[in-house]
Amino acid sequence: EAVTTKTDKVYNTTEQTGVTGTNVTLTGDVKATNVGEYTAKATPIDNYAWEDGTFAEKEIKWNITGFDISSAIVSDIADYNYSGSAIRPTPTVTVNINGADRQLDSQTDFDYSYPENINPTDKANVIVTGKGNYTGSTNKNFMIKPKVTFDNNSGTGTMNDQFVKYNIDTALSENAFTKTGYSFAGWNTKADGTGTSYNDKANVKFT
Repeated sequence: EAVTTKTDKVYNTTEQTGVTGTNVTLTGDVKATNVGEYTAKATPIDNYAWEDGTFAEKEIKWNITGFDISSAIVSDIADYNYSGSAIRPTPTVTVNINGADRQLDSQTDFDYSYPENINPTDKANVIVTGKGNYTGSTNKNFMIKPKVTFDNNSGTGTMNDQFVKYNIDTALSENAFTKTGYSFAGWNTKADGTGTSYNDKANVKFT
């Protein structure tokens, strides 16, 4: 008796056999590598027939589906300083296929997408979605650090902006301003002193 067996596959970077048979000649898409639907053809060899007694060539369709990247490793993303503009990092994406790590190509294997990623947060996000031979998605969070700007309030001197960790206590930079006839009493979020006050080098937490 002529017999064929069809086995659908999941992409694994190698050529895979989707159709096997006994007492048949196989032609067409018996093997393939990339995601897609394939068609093999099978014909009984001499002196053999199908189970129903016929001898005609049969088409056998089989598929290779995409490798799911939902468990991929997305590389760590360094903290970014708040800039007022959207931040679009491009971390590397690595999957393990048959025990071997494989770094994916952002041109052919997946796409990046992003939420707003403008304002300070510890949950800025990169979304990675498989394409081509890959399916599924995963994501990675990163931090956009708040910016503290120091104003001398008609005093003299300069101080650089300070970027601090989001949702983590961070000491403010030490005061470097002076003003004739005045001693430094601390920082305030408003120039007239009606805002929130902080001591020099006080810990602050932005949430």
